Amino acid sequence: MPIGFALKIKVVNFRNEPVEGATVTLYADQEAFIKDQKTIPPKQTNRNGEVIFEGLPFGVMGYFASAELGTANNWSNPLEASISFNTRDIEYVKTLRISEASIQNALAGRFSRRWRRVSYNLNGTVHTSCLFTQVYEFRRDNFIHIFNASGCPNAGHQTSALVWSVAPDNRGIILGSITSGRQLAITDLTPTMLRTTETPQPGIIIIEEYRLVE
Repeated sequence: MPIGFALKIKVVNFRNEPVEGATVTLYADQEAFIKDQKTIPPKQTNRNGEVIFEGLPFGVMGYFASAELGTANNWSNPLEASISFNTRDIEYVKTLRISEASIQNALAGRFSRRWRRVSYNLNGTVHTSCLFTQVYEFRRDNFIHIFNASGCPNAGHQTSALVWSVAPDNRGIILGSITSGRQLAITDLTPTMLRTTETPQPGIIIIEEYRLVE
């Protein structure tokens, strides 16, 4: 058995059932977790939903951990990914609960993801100028930072910022305040594409499409 501290992680679903085949990754701190900076090889959970990381150095007081299976993960609340312990113990057990990716998870990831608007369709007319191809950085702190897209003047320069939230019906997003912001219904959302529809007033339909910036 390797010399060092042993950290056992058990992954369960929302019914507290063990999840087999989930990928568990340890990170040194929250910043590494957010930026997906791996230093320890990830492991797959067994039929009991468990993995054991052995030989960890004594004296380290905690890690952040990601658990993923398909679109399900434990990213909704990064604090829940925090693992703190007393290394005077030889082994520590932590349970991580994963759930299907929410809109917030899909758009912001662990903390932020950038999406480029590739189409702005107003009543059938597609607008393609630089104003309509900006990059939107969706952040988990409920802000969006907006940047000029590549190929446009001042590419990469941040032009503005606004707040965002998931709509109360969980079928769209709100850009701006809850009461006066733009109400966008999500008509398609995949790991790399977002399509929204907005009807700000009768007779006006705006369809927007965004692509994930790798």
